[in-house]
Amino acid sequence: MRFAVIMMILALLSGSAFSVGSSASYKLAAEVLDSGAIKGSSASFQLLGKSRGHGLSARASSSYIIGEGFLRSAYSARAVFAPIVTAVEPATAAANQKISLTISGANFTAGAAVKLTLSGETDITASNVVIAGSGQITGDFDLQNAKAGSWAVTVTNPDGRAGTLPAAFVVTAVAPTVSSITPAKGLNDALVSITDLAGQNFRSGAAVKLSLTGASDISADKVVVESAAKITCRFNLVSKTVGIYDVVVTNDDGLSGTLAAIFKIESPVLEVIKPVESEKNPFDPRLGPTTLSYSLSQDVNLTVYIFNIRGERIWEYRAPAGTPGGQVGENKVLWDGITLFRENAPAGVYLVHLTTTAGGGMKTLSKTKIAIIR
Repeated sequence: MRFAVIMMILALLSGSAFSVGSSASYKLAAEVLDSGAIKGSSASFQLLGKSRGHGLSARASSSYIIGEGFLRSAYSARAVFAPIVTAVEPATAAANQKISLTISGANFTAGAAVKLTLSGETDITASNVVIAGSGQITGDFDLQNAKAGSWAVTVTNPDGRAGTLPAAFVVTAVAPTVSSITPAKGLNDALVSITDLAGQNFRSGAAVKLSLTGASDISADKVVVESAAKITCRFNLVSKTVGIYDVVVTNDDGLSGTLAAIFKIESPVLEVIKPVESEKNPFDPRLGPTTLSYSLSQDVNLTVYIFNIRGERIWEYRAPAGTPGGQVGENKVLWDGITLFRENAPAGVYLVHLTTTAGGGMKTLSKTKIAIIR
């Protein structure tokens, strides 16, 4: 190789024809007074200065760039160069979207193809490729299900010559989102099959679970990611804690999305799991309202009554089944000490009753006493 380079330099010095070698890479670093400075590096090289009548033959290996002196030679008209990629704009985008990229460089020709590549992943080929000039290409890329990472950008001319800029375009991961679940409830004595867990950015290998503070998570089995927007799965609800659970989807890249308080686990039998009680007792309305809290085993039409010590009804709160106050799990109802008649309830002892209708009559589910002080 060194011998070939020396011979080429000597040929130039002597004014004889210059026939370029066929190796993949070499350097020319001599100062040739009669033909101009000759410089180069790695697989491509530059010839700078004046050719002054030297005959130059095209080489058949990888690309190179020539300077203005060589461009004025007869050889430049028939030289063929591989594309060179120098920049990509934008340089990053989130997965699961379509984006247009502008690729800058040199030696791009009509009919060139552009693609993104990442080891172990399927290439992403550009559509709507437009050659804006020998130094610029635009193309559209579909990043649906593209893996997060640094992708190389490759431009390939119709003659098969290609140029690549490694790690030029970064795809960032996108967390899934959950929008709804069907069905949205189940009993804690059976399995329930979810026919449509809807959202966005679901990936193959995603996991699904139900989560409730104070209870163990419930992981789904038979999880099938039918598309980026739909999952089917199954939950075993036998003996699970009743309440309203969050639905959590976690993709294989560790990113997750949550739809809060959406899935209800109920008991087949209505009961009060936690009896009604006042969080302030005694209670001074001048310092703010008190909270009446209780827990139910299922959704139920419920009415909260407050009676004075003589049994006269002074306040009530009606909650249809499934709404705050009448839903499975914990419920909280505020009372500010104002009666149905818009009067301040005087100091004294009051009776709180949780009631529902059953068999055509009223049934008391839970009751307690509360004292007002002023």
